[in-house]
Amino acid sequence: MVTSKDQGIEDLTQFAMEVIRSSGEKALTYYGRGDTDVKFDEELVTEAELSL
Repeated sequence: MVTSKDQGIEDLTQFAMEVIRSSGEKALTYYGRGDTDVKFDEELVTEAELSL
């Protein structure tokens, strides 16, 4: 028997997986390419990070 709480957890899990997959697909388009820049704290930031 599936309770509404279980269904809510399943829905949330499904949503999270979709977000993770789509973010990963987008990030992979930048793999091995892209320019870097310097953030305010002097750490490097990539085009992919700015895009995501």
